[in-house]
Amino acid sequence: MKKISIIVPVYNAEKTLKKCVTSLVNQTYKNIEIILVNDGSTDQSFDIIKKYKDQHPDKIVVIDQKNQGIGSARNNGIAISTGEYLAFVDSDDYVELDMYQQLSDKIDSTNADVAICDFYIFNDKMRKIEKIGKDIKFDTNILKKPKIINKISYGPCNKLFHRSLFSDIYFPENLKYEDLNTILKVISKSKKITKVNKPLYNYLINENGETQTVDERVFDIFDILNDIIKYFSQSNDLIKKEVQELCISKLFVYNQI
Repeated sequence: MKKISIIVPVYNAEKTLKKCVTSLVNQTYKNIEIILVNDGSTDQSFDIIKKYKDQHPDKIVVIDQKNQGIGSARNNGIAISTGEYLAFVDSDDYVELDMYQQLSDKIDSTNADVAICDFYIFNDKMRKIEKIGKDIKFDTNILKKPKIINKISYGPCNKLFHRSLFSDIYFPENLKYEDLNTILKVISKSKKITKVNKPLYNYLINENGETQTVDERVFDIFDILNDIIKYFSQSNDLIKKEVQELCISKLFVYNQI
């Protein structure tokens, strides 16, 4: 049974952290390590982390660092991880108890190196399903099917990755929208992407969260998109066309101030 390392950046998440970690320690898939990265929290988050570590010493690994941002927290988690596969969870979200069993089984049955699932989006008033690439047949890669570039989500949390895909790719630090170029590059390296057509991840819309906060860092999107364009500059024309469309769409979405 392959080992999965689940990396969870934590910053001032005392209200949601217990539900998040409980959903991880109770996974039906047992060969996991849960890396909780306390990113300089000023609330009770680190106390909660320590209690879970005491309760599950063989399953939980803790990093306690000064506040450096989510990109740094994820990179540091990857650096100490020991799993053959990597997963990411945000500390205000939670996962279905069989999420990693289903993603792992799908990878085994298709010989893929990335597995994606649908996810729930919820807040205090509703919970709805977000289906990923519902008109795309998976078990493919972007060379065979470039259109997949504009059909998947670029958050890392509804996915399971072979760790080799991150061998030379890191999350940008001190930049907003760090997921976009990182996961796009990882997906581009994948030999086969597969999908479980079920919502297994629960994503909280947090009005005070990083992705919902609008400030001067909204202009970080230009650095992110420039990096993407440079990275794919030597790709074939079909891939470059899809990448350009992606960049245009993200530019409009992220710069509505």
